[in-house]
This record gives sequence, structure tokens and C-alpha cells, in this order.
Amino acid sequence: MSSSSVARRLFEALHRANVRYCSWKSNDHLAAGLAGATDLDILVDRRQYSEVQLALVAAGLKRGAPGCGLTYPAREGWLGFDDETGRFLYVDLHYRLILGEERLKGYRFPWEELLLGTRRWEESVGVYVADPNAELVLLFVRAALQLPWGARLRERVGRSYFTGNWARQLAWLRERVDPAKAEDLCRQLLGPAAAVLARQMLAAGVTVDRLRRFRRAIRPVTARYRTYAPPVAWGLLLLRRLYAWVALLDRRLCGRRLPFVRKGPAAGGALVVLIGPDSSGKSTVTRELATALGWKLDVVRAYLGAGDGASSLVRWPLVVARRALVAPGLLPARRATARARGDGGPPSRRRGGPFAVARTVWALALALEKRRKLTRVWRARDQGLVVLCDRYPQAQILGFNDGPLLADWLAHPNPLLRALARWELAPYARADQTPPDLVVRLMVTPETAIARDATLDRAFVERRIAAVTALRFGPDTPVVEVDADRPLAEVLRDVTRAVWRAL
Repeated sequence: MSSSSVARRLFEALHRANVRYCSWKSNDHLAAGLAGATDLDILVDRRQYSEVQLALVAAGLKRGAPGCGLTYPAREGWLGFDDETGRFLYVDLHYRLILGEERLKGYRFPWEELLLGTRRWEESVGVYVADPNAELVLLFVRAALQLPWGARLRERVGRSYFTGNWARQLAWLRERVDPAKAEDLCRQLLGPAAAVLARQMLAAGVTVDRLRRFRRAIRPVTARYRTYAPPVAWGLLLLRRLYAWVALLDRRLCGRRLPFVRKGPAAGGALVVLIGPDSSGKSTVTRELATALGWKLDVVRAYLGAGDGASSLVRWPLVVARRALVAPGLLPARRATARARGDGGPPSRRRGGPFAVARTVWALALALEKRRKLTRVWRARDQGLVVLCDRYPQAQILGFNDGPLLADWLAHPNPLLRALARWELAPYARADQTPPDLVVRLMVTPETAIARDATLDRAFVERRIAAVTALRFGPDTPVVEVDADRPLAEVLRDVTRAVWRAL
């Protein structure tokens, strides 16, 4: 697995600036971290803070803002994007060794100089790594401090604590350490009793009982390195675990609506809109992009059209009624979808009677839905989230392409109809006045669109392409046009690159 270009740039910049650093843990999968498949944990000399910051920025990385309650002292998260592979790189940057319980990290071990002074050059990847003996001692300390309640009981029923990443790290280190040197180092740092237990775990394996005894043996040392008094630590840990549950429920059930559950770019949120004709891949690209960005950022997805995407409770009964008319053939599917979006042709050619009433109710329900969705996405962006919108309301092309449906009533002699038209127009006009931070225009040829969806009419597709091309946004809103005729992987790479530059 080769290193990503952004990783190469970063470490070249660190080397040019003579920054003292090392990858201090989890070096068993260092190559995967350099390729962007997992985190990189890098310890740097805090006296070289300015040089480190300049190197990160020069390499093209951007700092992330961790969620409330999950910040740790002397630690930063930096995200980079590799133009060549389309993958992200995440650097977990440490200025001090802050270790301990999950979600608390309640200890600061003053061993930074030890790690930086004994670091080794790893020729295979071109990066400095921690001395394996020091990394082994830290592995046992980290595992002991993170040992959860009930670990012994779970081990008795066959669910061992020290498995997975823990076991892989130990197996990797076992092939590289000098047992005598590792034991001697453990004795110097943690005492003779801890050194004996470390030797046993290295030779015979790690069990919960050995880890518990190791934790008791190092307690006189770790007590000196506590960041918080025990009552404060317990209370803070409880609050952070509660926060984690709230964040999980917000993500799973509420669509990230709670304003204090935020993990976004340090420079603030961004509203990204994807537009394009039918079968250009807007929904697919939005979904895949949200997955890629969601690795380290909180992302909100929103469908702002009127077709087959998610609808509000206000419009849901109308969607059901429309489907009921389509099912027995009372209304052709393509015509129903076109009318729902306002693509049903000029007003003079639309039906009156019950269809006009239904269209009016639909237009007003849709306008109400757009008001609420637009308010939500604008607030999410302003609260620091990355917001990805499939479609965006517009008031430039009336009655077509996600535009207002009752625009032909704006000059109607009936004052009630004029009032309804003005009320319906309001969210569309406000969307024009509140442009996104980035617009990605996914463009396909009529031949590609029809090949992907045989129900499409060529004239309809050409009209949609012309409408999407004609849309204009604010002078400060970049618009990136992407050829969506190509395979999804190529399209996604270009779209991700454009979004990354907008963050």
C-alpha cells in the first residue's frame, strides 16, 4: 500500500524544517495510515509548534474542529485530501502524551523527549517511528488504563479484551523488540513490579488478570501524572459518555440537528449543492460524498427537490395520492414527476379543474417544505457542518427545474391567487438571495441520460440540460462543472476535490 501524495508532501515539509517527530503508536498499520486508510498518530516537539503548523498548511492539510466535550489538551486533528487517489488522510497530532480512559484521557506522561530522542528511521516508508521497546511499554500502559469494567466477566464467556488492534500491535512489536531492553525501560519508567508483569505479557500473552495487576503496579506512577482529581475525572467521564450517547442518537435518529453535537472544519461549515439533469448521478454522488467526508466530519444530506427524494409530513399524503394515480395508469409516471417538479410545460397548456386544485395544494405544500428544509440547511452550515444538497430551489426559471409552480399567478387579477403565488415564491427567491458556498454541476449528454433511464424523453432531457446550464449563482459562489458521462469513481474524485477546496 503506497503512501498518499499528501502524506509525502507533509513529511517532506517536516524534514525540510528539521521538525522532530515520530509515529508513536499503532505502527503495525503505519503503511495503511500513510495511504489514508486509517489515522496517523504523530508526536512532535512542541517547541517547534510554528514549524509544524507551516508544514501542515504547506502540505495542503486543514484543521478540523472536534465535537463539544471531546477536545483533549495538546492535541489537534488535521485532514488532507489526495488528488491522485481521491482518498483522505487524517493526522492525529500530539504535542504531549495525553493518555488514559476512552473519552477522558486523564493522564499526561512526560515521556515525549524519550520517544523523540530514541526514534528510528523506517526506511520502507520514509518516516520516523517510535523505538519498538518504548512503543511496547506504552501499549501496555494504554491497554491497562483503558481496561473497562466487566472485562474479566466478558473474558470468561469468551470475549477477550485484548484482541483486534491490541493483539495485532503486540504481535507486530513482539517481532521487533529486545525483551531485555523493553523490561529495563519499563523498570525505569514504571517500577520493578510493572517490569516483571510486562515481561510475562510479552512472553505469555495479555490477559485481563495480568492487565489488572499491571494497572495496580503502575498506580504509584500514574497517580503523579493525573490531569484531574479523581472526583472531577469521574464526573467528566460520565458527562462525556452521556454526550457520546446523545451524539449517537442525534446522528441515527435526528439527522444531526442538535447544535452542540458538531465535528466540522475549523474554518466553519460549507453548503455544497449538486445540480444536474435527470440521470446525472446527483443522488449517488451525494451519498458517496457524504460517506467519504463523514469519516472525520459531520455531514448533513438534504434533498431539496420534489421528485423521488425524501418528503416532509406535510407533502407525504400528496405523494401517496400521486402514486395512487400513477399505479392504475390514471396519470403517466413521467408526467406526474414532471408536474411535481414544475416541469409540466407552460401554464396555458396545463389542465384546469381538479388538476389545477391539486397542483395548487401541491405547490403550497412544497413551498412550505422548502422553507423548513432551507432553514435547516442554512442553520447547519452556520453551526459548522458540511451540508450536501441534492438540488437547490431557484426562482430564475419559473415553473421549471425546481422553480416555483404558481408563478403565472403573480400578475393574476384575483388578489387571493396573487397572494398565494407570492407566498409560494418567497422560499425560492430567498434561496437565490442566499447562494451556496459551492455549486457542482453534473452534466451528461442526452444519450447518456436516456441510456441510464429509458423512460426519459430526449426533448425533456435537452430542456433540462439547457435549464441547468442557464442557472446563475452569486458572484462569490464558485460553480464547478463535472463531466458525469464518465465512471462513478472518476466523477466522485473530481467532485470530492472541488468540495475539499471549498472547505
